[in-house]
Amino acid sequence: MRAFIVVLVLIFSFQSFSSAEENVTWGLTGEKCSTFIKNKEEFSSIKEEFHLLVESEVRGFLTGYNLYEVVENKNLDKLKTINYDSTEFIYNKLIENCRKNSNEYVFMILIDYYYELPFAK
Repeated sequence: MRAFIVVLVLIFSFQSFSSAEENVTWGLTGEKCSTFIKNKEEFSSIKEEFHLLVESEVRGFLTGYNLYEVVENKNLDKLKTINYDSTEFIYNKLIENCRKNSNEYVFMILIDYYYELPFAK
């Protein structure tokens, strides 16, 4: 229950920060990597909850992008296997890529990752 409340607080706090300016996405996936890394460090005392929030957003983003590709191309053969790697792997890849390029947006890193995934069989 505590974890659920903390995640809700995190979600609403990120949304309140982002409502002051125009965004193309909501939440952590819409932030620049520099902000993402800063938030990761700021919430280090609740590392598990932060990780859970990131996993949730990444799953939602990859699912949405997968469906977008199918609708856009009108072809089910374009579906990717989005659970090919573990969420832990994706999280670490995101952290690593954000540290290398702090001016990049998180969603651009996720899109690049998406195109590395194999097609579903």
